[in-house]
Amino acid sequence: MKLPTECLLKIFENFSPEHHFWDDDYKLLYKCILINREWCITAISILWREPIDWIHFSQKKDRLDPI
Repeated sequence: MKLPTECLLKIFENFSPEHHFWDDDYKLLYKCILINREWCITAISILWREPIDWIHFSQKKDRLDPI
């Protein structure tokens, strides 16, 4: 039996920048990309929603230069 994509999306959304319970949420989503094609598509859709937020919440804030 396969978990519906909508359920995966709801689970993965708990690892989005809005729900920053852990500092390594984005790393968990990157690991989900490697599971299978369905998980990859679902996780990437979350990672690309607001890519600037992921950079902000990652510990690499020096990637963004103020204009």
